[in-house]
Amino acid sequence: MKVQLLRAAGIALAALLASGSLASAAPSGPPIKIGVAASLTGYLASTDTNLVAGAKLAVDEINKHGGVNGSPLELTTLDIASSAATAVTAANQLLNQNQVDVLLGGVSSAATAAVAPLVNAHKVPYIPCAALPADPSWTFTTLPPVAFIANLEVGYAKKLGVKTVGILAGSTPYGQLIGKLLADGATAAGMTVVRSDGVDPTATDVTPQLSKLIDAHVDAILDSFTGPTHLVLAKNAAQTGKTIPLIMSTDTSDTVRQATAIYPNIAFVATSAQVYPDVTRAALKKADDAYFAVAKAAGLDEKIASSDTASRGYDAIYLYAHAVEAAKSHAGDAVKAALEAMQPWQGATALYKITADNHAGFPYNPLLVAGFKQGKIAALYGE
Repeated sequence: MKVQLLRAAGIALAALLASGSLASAAPSGPPIKIGVAASLTGYLASTDTNLVAGAKLAVDEINKHGGVNGSPLELTTLDIASSAATAVTAANQLLNQNQVDVLLGGVSSAATAAVAPLVNAHKVPYIPCAALPADPSWTFTTLPPVAFIANLEVGYAKKLGVKTVGILAGSTPYGQLIGKLLADGATAAGMTVVRSDGVDPTATDVTPQLSKLIDAHVDAILDSFTGPTHLVLAKNAAQTGKTIPLIMSTDTSDTVRQATAIYPNIAFVATSAQVYPDVTRAALKKADDAYFAVAKAAGLDEKIASSDTASRGYDAIYLYAHAVEAAKSHAGDAVKAALEAMQPWQGATALYKITADNHAGFPYNPLLVAGFKQGKIAALYGE
């Protein structure tokens, strides 16, 4: 199968393939080995299991229609248990024992930073859904720059007329980075900033940090969390008796749904898949149409398909497959060069424009602020 058939003119044709209208011979070449080191357990399990489901959806679809350059894609997934140290062990196994041709990762920026030196040494492309490490020579990401996330949180707070903003920052590298960007952005927007830092991602109570902000009479609270900590925050916020807005970082739709049931005044940074079909950009909407058609045909649960990460896992596989096809090889050097020379490519979550100087190539911010209205997610702010 020619992978570009699925993305001709930047528009996904996967729905056509899913319907069986195009047939291809079964792939017969040697398998192209894809390793996934992701959090199937631990505090990041809700996001990473969805990402793995999206990656598997893409692999099955591609193999169904002939593989890439005549070779099937072979997926091997290992659990990193939301731990950077375990991520290193898993990556070593996938690189040395399984001898994978490419490595995919989850949303943990700490794990990404820990694994990056390994893929650099092995010269194997690495595509996580996390902030790029200090040396991203062989790392490419499906996560838009975290500044995009912070800008949306601050922009929505400004739209609400917030004068004094509270910032709850997680203790992870991701949490600290967004926390700083939130503080800097809010200050630049003329808001008074009150910070409460160092929230552990496994915390079961954030009352002390939350109380500091409530006592300072903030008008809204912005955070840099993801996962179960959002449920803890919602519960503790409800216990205060306050109704000020909580503007949350990215998370799964299901987690935000549960949090909103506890504390109704919640908004969060969302992907197009989470607000679908309420997508305003035409090319992105068509890509999402095709992605959801494939997910439906494959029987993928709609809650998983519309999560924040399943479509990123799907995009990661197609980014790699597109590069392999362009390079006419799955050798690491050739694929890396093809990724860095790729023309703008429309995925289900974003338009990607990777270059040699920018391995997080996003020509525009594909995210938006959303919230629940009458039980459904609706766009609130952003394009």
